[in-house]
Amino acid sequence: VGAVAAFYPLAEVARRVGGNDVDVSDLTPAGAEPHDLELTPEQVDDLEGADVVVVMGYDFQPALEAIAERRDGTTVFVLDELRTEAEGRIVEGNVLDPHVWLDPRLMQQIVTAVEAGLADADPDNAETYAANARDYRDRLGALDDEYAAGLGGCERDEIVTAHDAFGWLAARYGLQ
Repeated sequence: VGAVAAFYPLAEVARRVGGNDVDVSDLTPAGAEPHDLELTPEQVDDLEGADVVVVMGYDFQPALEAIAERRDGTTVFVLDELRTEAEGRIVEGNVLDPHVWLDPRLMQQIVTAVEAGLADADPDNAETYAANARDYRDRLGALDDEYAAGLGGCERDEIVTAHDAFGWLAARYGLQ
């Protein structure tokens, strides 16, 4: 099965869930800004021919998402799949902070969405994808526990960053 992912966090999920049964291509090179991705003709071909495509959605990468919407085959629009405990769907309209993968619990939902996409494209290996996804969700659950324990006793709850990317992480662990 061939999978194409928009950028590293999504590619990592596809690799972990797919294991040896999925060949994953990451469209955004290491060190490149995902928002600035300009697709080559080869990448467009890869997108159109992939068994599974995994993108954020909601104009995180507009050109890539436009191709993903018109292609045949399974496409996972991650932000459409995520839910919060209190409010339900994570997105209604535009997302101000699409960096959901920094929250381990939301990342667990990304794992589930990618698992479903892979199983849809390759039902013969659905059990393998389910087992790999379960293992990865367990690891993310352990990370969530570590974050909660480590950040729970901090003297201060303010963080300073150079990029407005940590809203979901901050909200999860009571940081400002």
